[in-house]
Amino acid sequence: MRVGRDVLLPTIKPYIPGQMGDEVDGQGGAQGGSGKDKGMATGGGLDEDEFDEKNLFALLMNQPVANAESRFTQEELNKIKKEFDKLSKDQVIGKRKLLEYFRLMEINDTYLTNELFFMIKNSSTLNSPVDYKKFINFVSIIAKGSRQEKLQLLFFFFDKTPVAKISKEELKAHISGTILSLAGITFDDQGVEALKQSISRAQESHIEAAMDILVDEIFQRYSNN
Repeated sequence: MRVGRDVLLPTIKPYIPGQMGDEVDGQGGAQGGSGKDKGMATGGGLDEDEFDEKNLFALLMNQPVANAESRFTQEELNKIKKEFDKLSKDQVIGKRKLLEYFRLMEINDTYLTNELFFMIKNSSTLNSPVDYKKFINFVSIIAKGSRQEKLQLLFFFFDKTPVAKISKEELKAHISGTILSLAGITFDDQGVEALKQSISRAQESHIEAAMDILVDEIFQRYSNN
């Protein structure tokens, strides 16, 4: 199966059409401004001063359902609800059906999709099911969230510790997991496909050494420590 560059990022592709959140300059979609200026949604929500960095994602995922729904047009919301009702059972959506919704079945049962599912599943209470509230809040962040909210989601995805810092070990694990998750994908971009093939042919020790160098360079450039 061939896929494009959007899987490499990897980007989650929601079912709904329309705006995909704020642009880099902070201009929002049809229903919101920047997260900094307008909080979670047009209908109200959290201001950036009301939470600390580590708890932001949990707070975003526990917004009232009405707040998340207010980000969508009625047509978009009807499509989202229709898909949720079709894919869920007793108002709970399982891993496979969730991946079907986000069109990620090409990389089912990989590091990336497992991490994604458990990030959503554990966003409020540990090992609690993915109900409509979690579902609509996550979709609203992906589809209509501000740049800050999406960055915080990515930070939460990477950070597994209570200290709100991404360690070298965590970053290396994510890079390694991403490479393994995408190993079975054939990319349309010839450069990306060639890079994937060269990695797959490399010795494990060489890959390990290259990742160490990459992670060290990232920390040297971006770490505050």
